[in-house]
Amino acid sequence: MNNEAVFDKIERYLFGDMEQAESLAFEAELAKDSELQAQLNLHRMEHEVFQMIDRAALDTQFASWKEEKNSTTIASAKANNTVRKDAKIVNLKVRRRFRLLSIAASFLLAVGLGLGTWSQVNYSNTALSMSYLPETSFSDKSNVAAQNPLLDILELMEEERYQAAIEASQQLVDTDYNDQALLLKAEAALRNEDTETAYTTYDNLLSNSESLTIQQTAAWGKALSLLKDGKEEEALQAIQAIADNDTHIYQKEATELEASLNGFWHKITW
Repeated sequence: MNNEAVFDKIERYLFGDMEQAESLAFEAELAKDSELQAQLNLHRMEHEVFQMIDRAALDTQFASWKEEKNSTTIASAKANNTVRKDAKIVNLKVRRRFRLLSIAASFLLAVGLGLGTWSQVNYSNTALSMSYLPETSFSDKSNVAAQNPLLDILELMEEERYQAAIEASQQLVDTDYNDQALLLKAEAALRNEDTETAYTTYDNLLSNSESLTIQQTAAWGKALSLLKDGKEEEALQAIQAIADNDTHIYQKEATELEASLNGFWHKITW
């Protein structure tokens, strides 16, 4: 269903123009479609904004301003003989309607900007990629032995000293801790806004690690790196491939992320 058809359907539902059977079918569709629910809520909010504007109060206020203007400005002009022959008479009803629409538009713009900011914080490529990044540095520390050299890297990560963590991880490459060190290096790079290093490190692991778990973690990290780097089309292809793999350890996360990327809130980010 195209956007125009969805818009028309939502409007008819809100205005009660649907037959009962169609209304029930639409409500059943709403129960299964979170994006459609979000669009319905946005339409409902817009209608409520217009209803919040008290037209009668505005008319009264404008009538008061008109009376005040007529009794002061005109009297003053006559006293000073400054009334221009070419002065234009403005229809206050037109001005009143314009004022009403301006208030409504301003309010809707404020609401829209607020929603846009909220969606940017929660549904932008960067926000989504970081929210799905596996937090190995925080979840695995308790399982690392005291003499394990990875412990120092994990502590650097917790302190958000990501560049130092990258350098420390590099020292463990080609040792018995190679794969784990590279995973931490890639994570630190991604958190440090270094998407290129993150991508190449995950790609290295994907090509060279003998561990299926490491390979799948690297594939997921590589997809997140593409997303954070703004390469959404490539990222979405990688995420879809993971979502379609029933044996992938990140299938559930990939399915959720794919839905978010195709959802309403992500589409209104800038």
